[in-house]
Amino acid sequence: MSVYRMQKEGAEADRLAEENRTLAERAASLEAQMQDLQKQLDALSGQAESLTAEKEELTAKLEDAQKKIVQLEQQIASSGMAPNTPAASVTETGDVVLQFQKPVYEAGTKLIALTFDDGPGKYTERLLDELKARGLHATFFVVGQNAQHYPALLKRMAEEGHVIGNHTMNLTKLSESEVLQQIDACADIVENASGVRPYLLRCPGGNVNDAVKKVLKDQHLALVNWSVDTRDWQSRNTEKVLETAFQSGNYGIRDGAIVLMHDVYETTLNAAVRMMDRLIADGYTIVTVPELLAARNEVVYAGVQYHAGF
Repeated sequence: MSVYRMQKEGAEADRLAEENRTLAERAASLEAQMQDLQKQLDALSGQAESLTAEKEELTAKLEDAQKKIVQLEQQIASSGMAPNTPAASVTETGDVVLQFQKPVYEAGTKLIALTFDDGPGKYTERLLDELKARGLHATFFVVGQNAQHYPALLKRMAEEGHVIGNHTMNLTKLSESEVLQQIDACADIVENASGVRPYLLRCPGGNVNDAVKKVLKDQHLALVNWSVDTRDWQSRNTEKVLETAFQSGNYGIRDGAIVLMHDVYETTLNAAVRMMDRLIADGYTIVTVPELLAARNEVVYAGVQYHAGF
């Protein structure tokens, strides 16, 4: 090989080596730039996550503020009214409207009212203990002959936020004057013991006629029945009471239901305690009958029969 050719190939090799070094340096520079861009991208991604979380937090605060505004507006609309206590007014058509302080619940809240008839009795005190332990309130439809034996329990019911209704006796076999006499007799016992006069009435067996409705309208009383009959008086069996209450379909527990039980049976007491815990676990909010009717009805009419808050 000639000296000239060797020099030429050597120069070419040097040129290629220099070009490789230049490319390697450029590659290293590009790699450094890519790493720097990746760091910037990671930083921007972190900022995006932070901004998203901040947006969600602000959205939640806005929704909460809007709910409070609605609550305040409703409180203003019903200002001066005590919870569970109605203000009565007569419309131009002669209807008697009972206006309750309207409670505020989040959209989609499942409501249910537990009611107990025929008491007070020897198991009522423990029932009140169980309700108090859970921060719950119920509605008690008491009968005069039992109420007069347990004035302290009536007083406790009122003090702890429960609603006391009038259960009297079989009113459908009486004249209007006799119906009024029976209602007043039970109401007097309740008022003397608790300081609260009942404004809800449940006829024994749910039996009602036009004469009873007329007296209730004249006396500004709401008529309350039920949508779930546990038949606890019939079975006297805790498991059967629960099975009947939680049956599927229209006659079982569902949103807006009013549940009928009797606090004069120990089996009912045991069933009621388990029912409360199951309802809470199932996402229900347990309320009084007035709270349920006020939440689900625009108005409540005296002398009109209500079975549920559907």
